[in-house]
Amino acid sequence: MVIDITGLSSNQATLSRGKVNEQPAAGNKPATGTAPASQPASNVSISDTAQAIQKTIDSSLTDDGVNADRVAELKAAIEDGSYQVDALSTAKGLLQIETQLG
Repeated sequence: MVIDITGLSSNQATLSRGKVNEQPAAGNKPATGTAPASQPASNVSISDTAQAIQKTIDSSLTDDGVNADRVAELKAAIEDGSYQVDALSTAKGLLQIETQLG
């Protein structure tokens, strides 16, 4: 449940939370001892955007983002001394980061 408390004072927000907390939880029997009234079934639909976001989140949790083949290739090049640092590209990257940081 989402409660929009924008513009409420802290006292009003506390009172609103109290009213929500006083409501019986779903599945609890009513305090009066009478049978609950039948309620229509609820339908929930998830938008395509929400589904795409969830799919992205799920895939990011399973994918660590590391290209193991590339890491192995770079390690081998460093070990055998064939890895060459491109000083110009490194300097440009550092300047770009510095510019972004202000």
